[in-house]
Amino acid sequence: MKYCNQCKRLSAGQPLFCQFCNHTYDVKLCQHRHINSRSALFCQECGSSDLSTPQPERPLLLVAFLHVLPKVGALFLLLISVMVFFGVLQTIFSNQQLSGQLIALVLIIALLWFVYMKVADSFAGKAVRHLLRKGRSGGGQRHGH
Repeated sequence: MKYCNQCKRLSAGQPLFCQFCNHTYDVKLCQHRHINSRSALFCQECGSSDLSTPQPERPLLLVAFLHVLPKVGALFLLLISVMVFFGVLQTIFSNQQLSGQLIALVLIIALLWFVYMKVADSFAGKAVRHLLRKGRSGGGQRHGH
């Protein structure tokens, strides 16, 4: 799934261009669908100057936010986990009646960790890798047809 910065919509699969606004994702395509960099003025394979218009580049602040977001979530869960762990130890040593409730709380936190790891790997991790890959390819933004 790809997100278009131009029309702010998601397209299913791994398309070369947005199905809604027809802007390409981080590349320029010629009429023969040869893939060229964002900064290309002519197709590197056929020499055509009729290149597609890529979507606007992602703001640096968005790239940084998407890179930091998974780490902040992990740090938050880690802090809560450590606090609960020490709370469980303290309660088990001081009050045997609350141990069942604390075990339920520990299981909920374990479930949150599981969900976080799945979401971070499938969504945030892919988004960050895609943004970083795009950032390395670089190039200025030029417009074509």
